[in-house]
Amino acid sequence: MERRNCTFSSAILSGLRDLPLLVGDLEEAKVWKRAFRTPDDVAVLNFDQKLGHLYEDAFERLIQMDAGLELLARNLQVPRADGSTLGEIDFLIRDRASGLVTHVELAVKFYLSFVDGSCVERFPGPDPRDNWLNKLDRLRSRQLRLGRLEETKALLKERFGVEEVAVGQRIYGALFDRFDREGHSRPPSVRAGCVRGCWLYFEELDRCFGGRTEFFVLPKCLWGAKIDERVLAELDRVSVEELGELATERCVMLWDEVCARPVFVAPRSWPGVGA
Repeated sequence: MERRNCTFSSAILSGLRDLPLLVGDLEEAKVWKRAFRTPDDVAVLNFDQKLGHLYEDAFERLIQMDAGLELLARNLQVPRADGSTLGEIDFLIRDRASGLVTHVELAVKFYLSFVDGSCVERFPGPDPRDNWLNKLDRLRSRQLRLGRLEETKALLKERFGVEEVAVGQRIYGALFDRFDREGHSRPPSVRAGCVRGCWLYFEELDRCFGGRTEFFVLPKCLWGAKIDERVLAELDRVSVEELGELATERCVMLWDEVCARPVFVAPRSWPGVGA
C-alpha cells in the first residue's frame, strides 16, 4: 500500500507539472506560468479527501519545493463587514525575485460533450450538476475578480502588507467527446491542446473497444494524474461484468492503454433531465 500511494502521489505531482492545462489565458486572468520540478523522494499525499483538496495539497507541495516562491496563504477567506464570506483565495504566492504577489486560482475539472435531443451541445461533468459554461461564468464573474474587491485589498494590506496583487489561474482537467464523433468539440475558453478523451455508455463498450474483456479503472484520485506504466502496474484490471456494476450509477474513468487516453463510461441515466 505504501508503494502504491507513493506511486500515485508522484503521478499527481507529475500531472500538475507536465500535463497541458484545460484553459488558456482569460481576459480576467492569464495562466500563471511556472516550470515546476518534482522531487526524487516524494512524500505521500493524503488520499482520504475530496479530489479538489487532494490536488490543492499537491500544488502546495510544488510551491514549497520552489525556492523562488513564498506561499503567503492558502484558502484565504475574504470576509464581508457582516461576517459572511465574499469568497476564497486559493493560493497567495510571492515571487521572491520580483516581489510580485499573485492570487492563483486552481481547479481540476472534467467535462463531457453531450448533444441533447434538440441538437444543443452542452458540457456537463461526470456529476451533471456541474457544467463547464456555469463554471466559466463563476470564474469570470466572481472567483477571478475577488482580488480586485476593496475588501480583499484591505485584508491583504492588513495581513501581509500587500498593496497590489496580480491574478492568475491554472485550470487542469480533460474534455471528453463521444467515442464515435468525428473531430473535436470546442467549448468556449477551452484550449485546443488540452487533455482529450472520449466517453460512451456501458452498452456501447464493445463498439468502442472491439471485444476487449478487461480494463484499467482509474480511481478518482488519479483522474488528473500523469498515467504511465508504473501507475498501471499498481492497478488491477476489471472484467466487463465488474465494470458494468461500477457504471450502473456513476461515470467511471478507464485508461485506454492502446490509445493512451482516458475514457469515461457513463450510466444510461447520465446526464439526466436539465443537466
